[in-house]
Amino acid sequence: MAKKYLQSMDLLPSGDYDSDFLDLSVIHFRHTYDDVPISTKYDSEYGHEGITICVTGEGLRDLKYRWSTVTPVESESQIRITLSEAKQLYLDYMEEKYKNHPEFGVPKKVPYQQVYYCENGESIPCYLFSDREPFLNSVCVNAVTGETAAW
Repeated sequence: MAKKYLQSMDLLPSGDYDSDFLDLSVIHFRHTYDDVPISTKYDSEYGHEGITICVTGEGLRDLKYRWSTVTPVESESQIRITLSEAKQLYLDYMEEKYKNHPEFGVPKKVPYQQVYYCENGESIPCYLFSDREPFLNSVCVNAVTGETAAW
């Protein structure tokens, strides 16, 4: 239903994308490259890049649309940090972040996702970690440099 709606408005993406159900009534479309999600810089007005459609039994309730041209991943961006190294960098980051608040603790469950982060025409392979899905308050580890940043 969501794809048909976007198609009727000539808004259905023509490039590579995937779609996720965030719950039974929310569908999110996002860019991909070789089946790996592409994330872009967060915009305070529009949020993250992508299309989010909320539906009810009566039809469309909400549509958030931020879909721009995303440059393909550059071949110079080679993964140098393994998943296990990235996970340890994330856990170290969380431990340092909450050292003054040990009641929050270091997460035991660590969902992750490999993504390409695209900014200013440059795409970088990254690992995205969170203490829960759907990756709210996530932390990104650059798979080339090992730099860690909250998203």
